[in-house]
Amino acid sequence: MLTLEAWHKFQQLFAESGFEIYERREMVNIIVPDWTENERDKERRRLAINELMERVRDRFWQIEA
Repeated sequence: MLTLEAWHKFQQLFAESGFEIYERREMVNIIVPDWTENERDKERRRLAINELMERVRDRFWQIEA
């Protein structure tokens, strides 16, 4: 949940690092207790694909730079 405190911390990241904050991204796992096992499996697969795509993008920009 986005709270006022979380929003202020997010804003502080930009104050300290500028747009360099975009050089690093992290996936955040959110467990929803009322998901079925099938829904959890689909979400795990989606997150795995997102992570692989992020690695490919990072590698591309390392080569391109």
